[in-house]
Amino acid sequence: MGRIVVLDDDEVIVELLRTVLADAGHVPVAARSLDGLPAETRADLVLTDLIPVQGYRREVAKHWIDGLRRRFGGAPIVIVTAHGAALAEPDALGADGIVVKPFDVEALLAEIDERLSAAGHRPVTS
Repeated sequence: MGRIVVLDDDEVIVELLRTVLADAGHVPVAARSLDGLPAETRADLVLTDLIPVQGYRREVAKHWIDGLRRRFGGAPIVIVTAHGAALAEPDALGADGIVVKPFDVEALLAEIDERLSAAGHRPVTS
């Protein structure tokens, strides 16, 4: 079981991810912005949209991921986005993984389990 921080500016996506993660046995902590999380929030993994990036710009996206790295330390970061350009260059953004919206729930959960396992956490089985 992992504590997973979910950051997305779309409330529907936030609620969907909160439900999917809880049903899979994870502990979701979700907000529409980083400011919406308590300062002491810790994470085993972070799922994030590129919230500050309205029209995709690599520098802004990388700055967002770098800020999440500072905030959540060594927690793996998985980007969940519809920005096609981000999908073409995931390594340049500094994230551990990237999932395209709309996403397949099983594929998303498999990505989460893979990242948690790589980080030394026991994967959740459905």
